[in-house]
Parts: sequence; structure tokens; C-alpha cells
Amino acid sequence: MSSADRRVFVAEIDNRAVAVFDVQTLAESTAEGEAMFAKNAGMAAAIQSHKQLIARMKERTGDAWEDMQAREAQMAAYDLVDAKWFRSDLRTLQRSDGKPLWDGKAEIFARPASEIERAYWERSRAHAIREGEITDTDDWLTFLSDIVDPTDEAFR
Repeated sequence: MSSADRRVFVAEIDNRAVAVFDVQTLAESTAEGEAMFAKNAGMAAAIQSHKQLIARMKERTGDAWEDMQAREAQMAAYDLVDAKWFRSDLRTLQRSDGKPLWDGKAEIFARPASEIERAYWERSRAHAIREGEITDTDDWLTFLSDIVDPTDEAFR
């Protein structure tokens, strides 16, 4: 998937952008998201047929297809910011002032990333690929401020 095709979203808490992620790649790789995707080889033919059907629908419907894709991406982004693993990370990880990224009460919003946020995410992801932290097909979530993981031995 090219960088331009990615649906990059931001998780926002108290009007503060916290994290940037590619909604589709992250959804496909998370344990909660995996339930939405085929897990056995027997589904491969059905998936391929479905992809061909989608391609034909996209040709016929044009902008309506893009609108539907945008709505689906927004719904997936909300599902991700509502995921237990994500909320747990936000409660565990701390800002540089020692406070958690999320207090467990404030509402978490998901919105499409701005051009600047998207560029930050792309640079961060490219750096992780160059450093061998991930491959170009792996998911990537980056935080928009310095964070500390109090569960990491290096920070104790």
C-alpha cells in the first residue's frame, strides 16, 4: 500500500493530539482487529472475489465509493481508539511531566490526520523501517509528544 493510499488518523484527548496511526494496517495487526479478517486459507478465494467486486463497484460509483471508504475508515479509527489495548497503553504511558497520557475518563476522539501530522507519522515510520524496527508492511503508531513507559526497565 502506498503512503498516499493510507488512511492516517489521530487520537485526540482534551483537544490534544496524542497518537498518529494508519487505521487499516493497525486494525489488521491488532488482536481485536484480527477477528474482522479471514484467518484460514479457505477464505482466500472468497477474499479475492470480494476484492474484484469492490474494484468493479469503485469504477461504477466513483466519488460515492470514496465517501463510503472515508466513513468506514472513520468507524475503524473509532474502534481502534476504543480498543482495550490502546486505552491501556494510554493509561500506562506517561508524558514527560509524569502524568499519564489519558486519565481513563476523558473522551478519546479519532480524526483524520492533518498534513503536518501525516508527514510526522510518515517520517517516523520511514525511520523505523530504516532502523529495522519494522518492515514496510508492518503497522506503525507514533506518539506526538515525548513519552515514558514506566514498565520499561530502562526508565526505572
